Amino acid sequence: MLSASPAVDSSLPTRDPVFYWDTIVLQVEGTLLRLPRAYLEQESVFFRDLFSIPDPPEGDIPQDGISDERPLKIPPQVSLEEFHALAEILYPRTLHINRSPELTQEHWTGVLKLSDLWLMDRIKTLAVDALAQPLSGDPVEKIALARAYNVHDWYYQGICKLVQRQKPLSSEDLARLGPALTMKICELRECLVLKENTSRYGACGSWEMNDRRGYATCDAKVSKRVRDECASLL
Repeated sequence: MLSASPAVDSSLPTRDPVFYWDTIVLQVEGTLLRLPRAYLEQESVFFRDLFSIPDPPEGDIPQDGISDERPLKIPPQVSLEEFHALAEILYPRTLHINRSPELTQEHWTGVLKLSDLWLMDRIKTLAVDALAQPLSGDPVEKIALARAYNVHDWYYQGICKLVQRQKPLSSEDLARLGPALTMKICELRECLVLKENTSRYGACGSWEMNDRRGYATCDAKVSKRVRDECASLL
């Protein structure tokens, strides 16, 4: 005869399927942080894949992130200040209704860096939107960030603005953009700045400098040429 199954004590509490969270201990630089895993898993493809690795068999070396003695170490390319900025988005200390936390431009740049590094698309969109206005007057910085963190629209927008900017490119711009892209921008600027003089002498036409730069937007023809000629330098 089969023995009866042991009775289950119905008085024991059960874990809520939504609001009973696992935590993870991270080490950033020399500081430990203990955070719910859920939002890292939800927002980051990188962490979702990392946390999906099965736990080691019992008796083997324990998995990183379970305790202060064995934290999950974040690579040194990530600063504590950058991680704090990201944590303000994922784990806000004050309630933000229908708006993003108020971070500085430097902090949003850190969020952009980490969201690109860890494949956090929704967080990256927040950072791009937050930085759009601060970067609107600095096309060189916009291009630099676009190349570093894969924001392709910023790259072409920045180049269009430099191509049509009245102020010439400087040695500082060269240092930040690199020689290849700087030369290409100079070439595109000259294509726009030279125009054929309608007055002709005999069979010859002449060219004159046109300093009317600074258009508000990049027209479709210029934008297409920028994309065609600068894509390989991204």
